[in-house]
Amino acid sequence: MSNRGPLSTADAASTVDSNLSKFKLVGFFDERDLIIRHMHDVFATVRKHQVRACIMFGTLLGKLRHNDFIPWDDDVDIVVFDFDTFLEHCAPELERQGYTVEPDVRDGKRTGCRIFRKDSKEVPGKPRLRFPWIGIWEHEVGEDGLIVLPPEDVRYRPEDFLPLDATDFLGGHVGVPHNPTKILNTCFGSEDWMEVCRLPDRDHRNGGELTGFPDDKFKLQTVLDYLASERLSAGSEVATSDDGRWQYPTLAKPESDGAWCYHVQRRISVWFSVRLAGHMGANAATGLDLIFGVAAALLVLLDYWLWGVVLIQMFGIFSCVDGEISRIQGRSSRFGDFLDTLTDRVTELLLVGAIVFSLGTRVDPASALAAGLCLLGAVFVLTTSSEKFRSTYQMGYPKRRLERLFGLFCSGSDTRLLMLSIGLVVSELTGDGLFLLWLLWGLAAAAYANFLVRIGLVYRHFGTDVRPTS
Repeated sequence: MSNRGPLSTADAASTVDSNLSKFKLVGFFDERDLIIRHMHDVFATVRKHQVRACIMFGTLLGKLRHNDFIPWDDDVDIVVFDFDTFLEHCAPELERQGYTVEPDVRDGKRTGCRIFRKDSKEVPGKPRLRFPWIGIWEHEVGEDGLIVLPPEDVRYRPEDFLPLDATDFLGGHVGVPHNPTKILNTCFGSEDWMEVCRLPDRDHRNGGELTGFPDDKFKLQTVLDYLASERLSAGSEVATSDDGRWQYPTLAKPESDGAWCYHVQRRISVWFSVRLAGHMGANAATGLDLIFGVAAALLVLLDYWLWGVVLIQMFGIFSCVDGEISRIQGRSSRFGDFLDTLTDRVTELLLVGAIVFSLGTRVDPASALAAGLCLLGAVFVLTTSSEKFRSTYQMGYPKRRLERLFGLFCSGSDTRLLMLSIGLVVSELTGDGLFLLWLLWGLAAAAYANFLVRIGLVYRHFGTDVRPTS
C-alpha cells in the first residue's frame, strides 16, 4: 500500500501513452489462485474465532472499483481490529494449515504481520518473505478517538469502519468497512479514485521499489482499455510468454469452478475467449453456448452418441467463454449472470432427457425413465442449494474447495456432463446400454449424498455467520 497524497492528473496524451506499459510490470499473474485461497483461508479463520477483520487499501479499492483485484496489485491488505486475539487464536491455526505468520516491525514498532505459505516463492533479498502474501495491519486509537492505521498513520473516523459489514469477493466471504466510500476518500486524500489511478510503486514479487515513475494520475478507463488490448494481443501468441501469463488461471473462478472445468476446460476456453472478445460480447457467447447444448441433445436423441459427446464438451468449454469475455472486456451484468445460469440448467435438462429417451431404445424404457427422473431430481436439489447459498450468503458456493471428492464426478454440471459423456462413449463402443443405465443411477445416488453432505458443510463453515450485507 502506498498513499502519496493528492496528485495532479496528467493532461498530455503523450505522457499517458508512454507510461501505460508500466502498468503491466506487477501483478499476481500465476499466483492469483494462490492469493485468493490465502485470503479466504484467513477470513474463514477470523470468522471462526470471531475476530473483526476487513479488507483495506488497494484490496478494498479493487473490490469497489473492479469487483476484483486491481490488475496491477500484488498483495492483499487486511485490517484486524482484535490483533492480540488474532495472534493468540488465529495465527496458530493458520500455521497448522501450512502458513507462516511473520511479524511486521517498522522503526521498532509492531504494525501487524505478513501471512504466506511456507512453500511459496522466496522474495529476492528478503529470505524471510514468500510471495504472494497477506498484509495484516494493526490499528491504534488516537487521543482524538480516531482510528490510526500504518504505514502512513492516516486517521479514520470509527463510524466509517465499524460495525464491519461482509460481502462476496472472488468467491469468498470477506469483511468490509461499514462505509467503504468514505474510508477510501480518506485513504487516498481525494474522491476521484473511481475514475483515475496511479502507477504502482512497489514490486512485491521482486522485493523492491519501482522508481523513476511520474506521480501523475491516469484515466482509469484508458489504462483498462490498454490492458484489455494487450490481453487480446497476447492471446494470439503462444500462452507461455510473460504476456500470456494472465490467461490462466486469471480468467478462472477458482472457488466455484468444478474440477473438470478448472483444470481442463478453462485451459481450452481461454484460447477461444481471447480470439472472440474482440468480435462479440458475453451474452452472444452465451447464445452460442446454448446452440452447442441444444445440438448435443439433438444428436444424442438421434443416437449419434459419439458426436453428441463432442458437442457436450464444446458446450462445457463455451460455458466458460462468456464469463471470460466479460472479464477481458471489463463488462459484466446481473442479466448476463442470470442468462448464463439459466442456459446451463436448460441444457442439462435437455441432455438428460435426450439420454433417457435414446437409452430407452436399448434397455427397459421404464428403468431408463426412472433413473433419469432420479438424476434430474438430484440435480435440482444440488443446483437449488447452490443458488440459495448464493442469495443467502452473497457469494458463490465454494464447491471446489469444500467438496473435493464429490467435485470429481457430480457436484458441478461440468463433472456430471463429463460422467455422462464417459457413459455414452462406453455404451456406444460396447453396444450395451446397461453401463449408461447404471451410471445414471450411480450419479443420482451420489448427487443426493452430495446434497446431504453439503448441508453439513454449510453449517460447519457458515452456520454461525450473520447474514452479510453487500
